[in-house]
Amino acid sequence: MKIKLVCFDLDGTLIDDYTFSRIFTELKRLDEVKIPIGKWVRLEYPLRDFLMDVARLFKGVEYRAVEKAVKKLKLMKGAKELMSFLKSNYVKTAIITGCPEISPKTVAKKLGIDFYATNDWEVKNGVFTGNVNFRMLDNEDKVKIMQMFANKVGCELSEVAAIGDSMADAPMIDKAGIGIAFNVEHEELTKISDYTIKEKDLSKVIEILKENI
Repeated sequence: MKIKLVCFDLDGTLIDDYTFSRIFTELKRLDEVKIPIGKWVRLEYPLRDFLMDVARLFKGVEYRAVEKAVKKLKLMKGAKELMSFLKSNYVKTAIITGCPEISPKTVAKKLGIDFYATNDWEVKNGVFTGNVNFRMLDNEDKVKIMQMFANKVGCELSEVAAIGDSMADAPMIDKAGIGIAFNVEHEELTKISDYTIKEKDLSKVIEILKENI
């Protein structure tokens, strides 16, 4: 198969960091967000509940404080090398995440990624309201977004590679032509992926894709 599009999760995949942890660390409120993050990592509640709990914590937070925080997000090792490889082979790239838009927007700009999709975290007068227009409230929604980007590129899902680290990415990884579990947060993900990369180095993806583009 010829891969024409690669869809990435953001946290723990394109960045060696976690958006919500980074933001609330900078706000000196990390303990507040640790509770929903911990429950999600332990798979104690669904993605929907996790995102809604975190959204409430954003109420009253200044946009510029979040913007400042996401500038400190650390790119994953090998991210730039992988993007250079994909661009040289005319493969389109996309980020699919539930984080506030400023996070994927910032990373996409740094890496030259073609598309990104996220939830719409409402901001009024420079302040987060705590309200979110959710495009991704469950794991299956990532597949719908991936299909949207595939349509935009003009390819089938069989011509898409998907890369992620958690069970939120499971349906996307399962439905893509090539599914890659990377820096795995939930071991269950390795059972449905075509490949698993445990090393935190995105350049390892090149070896998997180079015979398929």
